[in-house]
Amino acid sequence: MGRREAELTDPAWTGVEALGTAQQRTWVLVVRVAAAISIVVGWVALYQTPAHRTVDDLLAALDAGEVTQVTVERPETAGIGSGSYPVRWEGEGRPGYAYYDYSTETGPRVDEGAEIIRAAESSGARVEVMGYNPIGGTTWNLHGIGALVALFLLVGGRAPRLATRWAWFWLLWSVPPAALVFVLVEPVPLWRSGALPATRRLTGGWAFLLALMLGNTLPQLVPLYGELFPDTP
Repeated sequence: MGRREAELTDPAWTGVEALGTAQQRTWVLVVRVAAAISIVVGWVALYQTPAHRTVDDLLAALDAGEVTQVTVERPETAGIGSGSYPVRWEGEGRPGYAYYDYSTETGPRVDEGAEIIRAAESSGARVEVMGYNPIGGTTWNLHGIGALVALFLLVGGRAPRLATRWAWFWLLWSVPPAALVFVLVEPVPLWRSGALPATRRLTGGWAFLLALMLGNTLPQLVPLYGELFPDTP
């Protein structure tokens, strides 16, 4: 009998191997729970974070009386230069931000910021004008971190039972809430210690079509979805 065969039949070795497997599953369970909490908390924070819109969106919201406050950043030296400058607003639903055009160098003068200020004052919204303060860098949110963890679990974890890896990939890519569903139910639901394999799994092709359909219909059917994920593919 070889060394490997002896290890497999040794009760002590079998117990150590089982303990290691149990500990690994416990860590995966902890990671899944942490990812689920991160995603949910991230959604709450995301709803309070300004979403990228257009100047037309802002003007329409002002005309409808849906904006309570507008913050416009203006060029430091009025009347000179050109570029795009940020404007932020609050009101009904999720806050928003956009970039308006400003140009005095060539051709006709363009100053969408002044138009925004006039429209805000006419609507009764509070207006704050401040100097331009560029802020760079990458912003991470908890939902993005949780979704990234879900992707790592998909690639490196146990095979999912309800859909193939490619199927879950397309859903994670196009439908952000799929990340929460994945960490909750794959490969075994969090609230169960074990589950029978699914008889049929959703395949990549069908999941791709489903992801396209959900990505187009969910913003229309669920208003909060459009507020949270306005730029999903």
